[in-house]
Amino acid sequence: MGKVKDIDYAYSVSRIHAVERSLLDRGKIMQIAEAKTVSDALRMIYDAGYRSGEDYEASFRAAVRDAYELVYSMAPDPRIFDVFRIENDYYNLKVLLKAEFLGRELDYLLNPSCRAGLDKLREAVRERKGKEVSDTFAQAMDEALASFAKHKNVQFVDMIIDRACYAERLQFAEETGNAFVIGLVQTQIDLINLRTMLRLRKMGKPYAFAREAMLPGGSVSIDMLASGAVEPREAVLQSFGRSRYGRLLTDNAAALDGGAEAMAALETACGDYLIDYMKSAKRVTFGVEPLVAYLFAKENEVRQLRIILVGKNNGMDGELLKRRLNIAYV
Repeated sequence: MGKVKDIDYAYSVSRIHAVERSLLDRGKIMQIAEAKTVSDALRMIYDAGYRSGEDYEASFRAAVRDAYELVYSMAPDPRIFDVFRIENDYYNLKVLLKAEFLGRELDYLLNPSCRAGLDKLREAVRERKGKEVSDTFAQAMDEALASFAKHKNVQFVDMIIDRACYAERLQFAEETGNAFVIGLVQTQIDLINLRTMLRLRKMGKPYAFAREAMLPGGSVSIDMLASGAVEPREAVLQSFGRSRYGRLLTDNAAALDGGAEAMAALETACGDYLIDYMKSAKRVTFGVEPLVAYLFAKENEVRQLRIILVGKNNGMDGELLKRRLNIAYV
């Protein structure tokens, strides 16, 4: 990737800070969550600037696509945003393989903001030509297909694809040389591993199994995470107390006991932790960081709105629904 100076982003940063004002703040998202019906929530979402006249998933996809087009149009070197598009490649691989396994049409779940474009990605999966996306993608697809043929377990497929996804994303991030982008991917790996540790702890899985389940490349050692899946509660809190996630785990220590509500609260807290990391980009005057953070913030906003609508469709209690929502970027 060619060298771009931070000062080259001066105009882009000023523009993106102006665009950030259109993001929904915490108060607005909570108002939508408090809507009495799905129809009322949708009306508020459309009034906030999302496209009406189509199903809400199409509106959400359009909003994310517009966000990508915006940052691509203003960035001196837009390739750095592949840190997100790589993730979308692997997300789409999961969707396409699950559609194949289930014999169902799941195209409405696909994310159009991927490296190769959806048409090429579909063809690569259908024709088993994953190398047209990347070598790592091809290997993950082949391993996932072989695993499902043997075990018929979609969770194993997800684990294979996630491992490949974060390996390729971390390699790409390191190639950019941008500390913020590298830190983003490492933080995501850490938070995924932390949640995995708690799930395996609840399931009573042994240390060796936990080691194999963790994603490499994060800032927390695999040994500490695997030990956290089997050691006593206080030992885990003491061990993690020396890490950057000590406060996160201490504040959600009940999750170590495996209760559903506590686990859900920890899931939300992990999302909040990542958003707080992204907020550090607001202090950057010259550099790509605010553009990367804006893309993340827009995708996170869409995730929050989707949680609200799905929750309301399923009759989830309003207060419980609000506890599932993350803090806002703005």
